[in-house]
Amino acid sequence: SRLEELTKVFPENDEVHQYLALGYGAFKEYEKSAVEFERSGLVAGNPRTQVSRLREAAIAFLNAGKKDEARRVVVKRKETMLSNGETDEVVVGVPRRKTTVCRRFMLYP
Repeated sequence: SRLEELTKVFPENDEVHQYLALGYGAFKEYEKSAVEFERSGLVAGNPRTQVSRLREAAIAFLNAGKKDEARRVVVKRKETMLSNGETDEVVVGVPRRKTTVCRRFMLYP
């Protein structure tokens, strides 16, 4: 797809990875979606964007049935939050449903 090509041309553009992740998610290709959300989070310059994209990656991994991968991303998300002066009590922009999903699967170490 054109978006896949763009991620190769602009690998450091977090928005291109985000749009590709959204596209994969729309077609229920959750593992591919998770990988792209994680890449988006890793290259994003804004810490809040990083945290948000890593949250989406964890949820997509859960949807793909990849609990261990989801847990790994949640830990990375928590580390990102803490390194930016936020406590793990602060969940930036997470709707209650998604927070419940993470707690139900005991993703928080």
